[in-house]
Parts: sequence; C-alpha cells; structure tokens
Amino acid sequence: MTDDTRLEEQLEAFAARARRVYPACVAEEQTKVSLINPYLEVLGYDVRDPAVCRFEYAADIGKAGERVDYAIMRGDQPSILIEAKAATVNLSAHTLPSQLQRYFMAVKADFAAFTNGVVWQWYRSSNGYELDPVPFLVHDTRSPSKSERHWLRSVSGPTFDPASARDQAEDAHTSSVIMDWIREARHRPGDELLRVIIRDRQLGHATARRIEQVRRSFVATFQTFMDSEIGNLLDAARDRQGDEPPPAGETAAMSPSDGNGTRTVDLEDGGQPLSNLSFERAWRVRGEAWRRCASGRAVMLEVIRRLASLDARGRERFYAEANPKIGWQVFFREGETTGSSSYRQVEQDLDWRVKVNRSNRNMERLLARLCELVQRHDGTAVQFGEDIEVLLDL
Repeated sequence: MTDDTRLEEQLEAFAARARRVYPACVAEEQTKVSLINPYLEVLGYDVRDPAVCRFEYAADIGKAGERVDYAIMRGDQPSILIEAKAATVNLSAHTLPSQLQRYFMAVKADFAAFTNGVVWQWYRSSNGYELDPVPFLVHDTRSPSKSERHWLRSVSGPTFDPASARDQAEDAHTSSVIMDWIREARHRPGDELLRVIIRDRQLGHATARRIEQVRRSFVATFQTFMDSEIGNLLDAARDRQGDEPPPAGETAAMSPSDGNGTRTVDLEDGGQPLSNLSFERAWRVRGEAWRRCASGRAVMLEVIRRLASLDARGRERFYAEANPKIGWQVFFREGETTGSSSYRQVEQDLDWRVKVNRSNRNMERLLARLCELVQRHDGTAVQFGEDIEVLLDL
C-alpha cells in the first residue's frame, strides 16, 4: 500500500469519526483529545513526541505569557502553528484570530491553522512577515475534496517540505480565488466580463441594455451548462462501472435478501462511488462508503434512484407513489430484463428537471417522506438518517 493510499483511507476513517463525535465536543479540551490530536496523527505527526508536536508553545511578542495551542516542529523551530476552539464554535463567524497573527509574527512559522477540530482554516504569509487575513484553504474533515487532499498530502509529516507546501498553498489560494469568482459570476457576472463577451463574440454594442440582456443569458446558460456537465459525469461513471461486478465481499444492509440475509451491492443503481471527483455533497446507504455529488440536486437524484431500486414492489410502483410528492414526471421504457424487473428506468436521470430550489432542511424532509414509501422484502420501511444518510451542508 502506498503512502498516498494509506492517507486516503485514514482520511476516510477520520471523516466517519468526525461526523460521529463532533456534536459531543462542546469543550475545547475535549475537541483537542477527540478530534485535533487524532487528525494530526492521521497527517503523520506524533503528538506524543515533543520533538514533533509542542503543546502551549511560548509565542511572546509585546504581550508576555502568550502561548499557541499547538506547534508542529521542524528541528528546533516551529513550522505550523495551530489555534484551537471547541467543535461547537462556528469558525465562519470568525476572522483571522489576532492572537494567531501575533504568534506567527513572533516565531515566523511556515503556516498557521485555525480549527474547531472539524473545519480547518489554513493561513500563509505572502510577505514573509504576517499572515494573510484570508485563509488560502478551508476544509471540512467530514468530507475533504480532491484539491484539499492534495494540500493535506503536501503538509503530512512523512513528506512535508515547506518549499513544496508553499507552492501547493499558492495553487490552493489561486484555485480558491477562481472558484469564488465563478460562484459570483454565475449569479451576477460583472459588466467588465460581459463587455469582453460582447466584444469577442461580436454580440453588438455594449450598451447598458445589451449588457443586461447578455447578463440574463449568461446566468441561464451557465446553469444549463452545469446541469449538462453533472449529468455527463454521472452517466460516464455509470457507463464505466455498470458492467463491472462489485468488489468481492461487499454487501449492503439494505439490499434485498437473497435468502442468506444479504445481497451484493448493486453499483448500477443509486449513484456511483465518485470519490475521485471533486464533489462537495454526499450520501450513503448504511454499510457503504460515502458517495460524493456535485450538488444537493445530484444527491436527491441518486438517493431517489436508490430508493426505487430497494422497493420490493418494483420501481414503477415506487415512482407512481413518489411522483405526487416530488412533483416530477417519471418515464419508463420496456427494455432488457434486469434481475426480477422486466423494464429499465431510462427517464433521463429524472430528466434533470429537478425542482431543488429548496433549503437543505426541506430537501431532507422530502427524502425522509420518500424513504417511508419504500417497502423492503421484510415489509419494513427505510429509515432516513439511519439506513440512508445525506450531507447537504458541508
């Protein structure tokens, strides 16, 4: 097993742990013991070795007695400073802590982090003197993305090289800036961008009226493009894995019984393991790995398909009962016999006409109602939050 593979597996295991224990970490010390220390161990730092990790490291500058919660050491110099808060503290409501800035200016480390054990805000210094006011990377340990994993590999103990990590930090910062620009532009593209489009695409004169027309078209076209790309990704993943047998020994607690109480996981239905893609939402069936999706809408599509495949009465019956609750029309076409079904759902992945202009809470309520419709072979319903779990607020 390679070091990268081992780190991937350990990050997945820690993600499950973080989701399980963080609600109970209401005190800072509990957060350190239950979340931060184990996470540093995953990254390859032995927190029990003072040559590697120092607790309450002295960082005095203009204010005597100041100490940073953690200092990851390289030789006799601190390389990473970490300021900790309880898991219940909302870091998004905090800017760069002034004390962390003072610590950094006092000891001149390579990087600094501000964390509640679940979310980590990583900071760097562009001028070599003080930390940048905005983190170059923010990641949630419950579901780290592909780009975040690249950074974590670069900063992990066995391979940590400050110069290489600084290059990774610059890449992460640039990517974050571009992503923020895209998020803003998709909803409200700036006039400068629209003038460039009008000029380069020869769409007429950039009058105020024309700019507003192109702005509306841009927003609508961008959403159509994203929907199409998400659909292509999911279709490609299903095409790649649809004919492959599942890994040996893989079973699901919710799968229809084959007489022995379990059945091999059906990878064709309910979405594909997309851990190799930079998706930000996730869902899973109890006993299976988390499966990431590009959006809350994609989560709903995949969960609904899986629910239909789990209904012992057949998919057609499930969709007939689900349609009034969902408000979508689902189409079927006679096709090849698959298992006990004489049809195949080919309604273009719910036709991508999903009306998910909903809050996360409302989406969860809808999925909970749909779970109640499913009748398994033992006659019981699927329990939302137990048999099916979703993450919509990462």
